[in-house]
Amino acid sequence: MKNIKTIFLKEMKRFFTEPRMLAALFLPGIIICLIYSLLGGFMESNFSINSGEPSNYTYNIAYTDNFQSEAQNDIEPLIIQSFESYVSLEETTNTVNVTSLKVSEVENIKEEVVKGNYDLLLVFDDKFEEKIFLNENETKPNLSLFYNGANETSTYVYSLFSSFITTTYTNYTVNIKDNNFVEANLSNEDYTFKNIMSFVLPLVTISLLFSTVMSVCPEAIAGEKERGTLASILLTPIKRSELAIGKILALIVVSLASGIVSFLGLIISLPKLYGGGMTLTNLFSLGSFIMLLLLMITSLLVFVALGLCVSSFSKSIKEASSYLTPLMTILMIAAIVPFSVDMSNIGFAFIPLLNIVSSMNLLLKESALNILLPYFSITVVINILLTAVLIFIITKLFNSENIMFQR
Repeated sequence: MKNIKTIFLKEMKRFFTEPRMLAALFLPGIIICLIYSLLGGFMESNFSINSGEPSNYTYNIAYTDNFQSEAQNDIEPLIIQSFESYVSLEETTNTVNVTSLKVSEVENIKEEVVKGNYDLLLVFDDKFEEKIFLNENETKPNLSLFYNGANETSTYVYSLFSSFITTTYTNYTVNIKDNNFVEANLSNEDYTFKNIMSFVLPLVTISLLFSTVMSVCPEAIAGEKERGTLASILLTPIKRSELAIGKILALIVVSLASGIVSFLGLIISLPKLYGGGMTLTNLFSLGSFIMLLLLMITSLLVFVALGLCVSSFSKSIKEASSYLTPLMTILMIAAIVPFSVDMSNIGFAFIPLLNIVSSMNLLLKESALNILLPYFSITVVINILLTAVLIFIITKLFNSENIMFQR
């Protein structure tokens, strides 16, 4: 019993005094808390009914005047009245501008919705508000909503009206013509879907890029330490800086090849991911693809240099992997942060790792060039400078006897 107690106390001391053991015990719970909290913030900000709500804005709503027997200028559809009441009570900084139009003007107004001159178009069946009160055996009247899916505010207004319909009317159909569904989104793009993709793609892409580091970097230096081959090489007349740079260059070439393959895989899969018969030219311009390639390659250089730095410091493959795993988790957290915090400010472009995700996010959202280009340029330069600094640190680590000969 005494021996059991001694072993128990020894193991408990090891678990709660060694930093690596403490990290292994408690870091997963902390990371889960952070990731889920950030994910919750992302879901709330992007999928709640209030996501996209503007401020100090005038909503421009158009509707057809055939919703009653005799169109009167001083009467608006009930759903328009509900929306105006909601805005006056809940969005006091915003106002509503309503336009009544003839059915013959619908196609022209649809073009104006796409241009952004109107946020929403409501097309009523003739005498819609009279027919909804007739018995249910009659054909249900239809109300069609049309919005610009590429525009955040238009998407937001559409979601509001979609919810108001159910509380305003009964015995109706929405966006149905001749028993066929009519697409409400007048744009070829979908703001909500693009927002989701700008969240998913950086997360997946960065995790796959860092998986290259996880697979090659621990073996490159820590593996040779573990096998004893590195010590033999260090005893030869070759300069240690030359040995370090040779290894770095080899891994950079391999990683660049991996990065190019990853890039090709990404652009080939993007149209299928976006769906709807999209093609590469529909999604991004040639300049956007070039920027995405540069961003992926320079990011991979940072990851490889960081991985080699960890591998140089570690005694074995297992130890290097144990250090790289939390780093990958930190990157995953960094990939989520821009969706809870607005990081479009140019100052964030100077923050390593976070700027990679933010640049990719801005690129995938097709942000304005006056925002994207400076942000992207700074990110690429920071990536290159950070890679150079890490390479310098690696060469210094190679010159340290204590680090290179530790077993």
